[in-house]
This record gives sequence, structure tokens and C-alpha cells, in this order.
Amino acid sequence: EMETLNDTVGRYLRSPVITLLGFLRAFLEDNSKDLDESGREHLARALKNAETLKRNLEDLVDFTEISLRKMDKDILELKSVAKSVVRDLTYSSSDNLRVEVGLLPSSCADTAMIRKVFECLISNAIKSTFGKKDPSIAVGGYLRDSENVYYVKDNGISFDPGYSDKLFLPFRKLHPDEQFPGTGIGLAIVKKIVDRHGGRVWAEANKEEGATFYFSLPVKGPTECGG
Repeated sequence: EMETLNDTVGRYLRSPVITLLGFLRAFLEDNSKDLDESGREHLARALKNAETLKRNLEDLVDFTEISLRKMDKDILELKSVAKSVVRDLTYSSSDNLRVEVGLLPSSCADTAMIRKVFECLISNAIKSTFGKKDPSIAVGGYLRDSENVYYVKDNGISFDPGYSDKLFLPFRKLHPDEQFPGTGIGLAIVKKIVDRHGGRVWAEANKEEGATFYFSLPVKGPTECGG
């Protein structure tokens, strides 16, 4: 069913939307001078909604592919992965953004999938701190009982703790696009990846401002890791 959904979205839904986008852009470019203000506004709104639909479909494909992709687990140095993601994502970010990467225990994981987890969480944290005077993000982890726990903490936009159970559902957004751009699929992808690793995800709203997102991975030795 997941393969059928992925094929249907990728082949039969995304292609017509891309074609529609092309026509709308061409029409707007060729005819904007002949349209009145109301006409240009309606066309711009249609173009914006078509672009949103395209992003939603692409994110839905990403979400279903996570369920289908074969995992290649190995003992992974998560601190190296997190630091690499930070370098990539903060290359063009605010000069005063402070990102600290602390201790992150090694764990049994698929490199590409866990990198995707950090990309989603750190990217969300960066978006959350836009406009802050002193934006800061902390990435870290620790061992607790039989699991390694990792977190991404920021001092940006927080959320209502009463809605924490909805954060990781596909296309569920707690903030408007103007405040927090995106389709709302990133955290659902995080949960799907962590679920496949046998871990957990959760989030906490900080008392003053910002939020902390957590995920855990089971502790496994080299002989147990794989598959």
C-alpha cells in the first residue's frame, strides 16, 4: 500500500501540479500587463497555492519513502553527524546565531536517516529563532537506562504544551506560515525514522521561551547492531 501510494503521488499527482505551475508562471509573465490589480492578485494567489501543493506532495513522497527504504545500521558517531548538519544549515544563517553541539553518545543507526532527523530538528530550530535578538540552539545527548537520548533546544517560538501530542502528525502545524514556514511534515518524518530504529520522540515547551525536541535510540553493542 505504501509503494502504491508513493507511486501514485510521484507519478500521477506531482506531474500535473508541476505542469500547472509552469502554465501559471508563463501566463503571469506574458499577461501581467494586461491584467488589472484584482486579476494579478487572483493569479498570484493561485500560483502560491499550486506551489504549496507541490511542496506538500514532495514531502508526502519523502514521508512514504522513509517507510520503504532499507536500513543500513552501524555504530554511528552522532556528534560528527550533528556538527556536519549544523555547518550546512548555518552557512547562510544570521551572523549572531549561536549553535552549540555538546556530547552525543554513539548509537546503532542508519547514517542517512539519522542525518535527516538532525536536519529536520535543527532546521526547525533555526526557523524558530528568526527575529530573535540573541538566537541560540543547543544540541546534545545523554545515556538514560537502556536508551541514548538526544535533544535540540532553542530559544525561539514555543508551543502550547497541550498540543504536544499533535506535533509529530503529518501536516499538523501549530503556527501560521508567516511565523513558521514549512509544510508540517518534517517532524512526522523524524518520528517515522526514530520509530523504525525502535526509539521514541517527544517535545517540551520551555518555561521562558523556545522548545526542546527529543529522540531516543536503543543502546546496542557492535555485535547487536545491524539489519
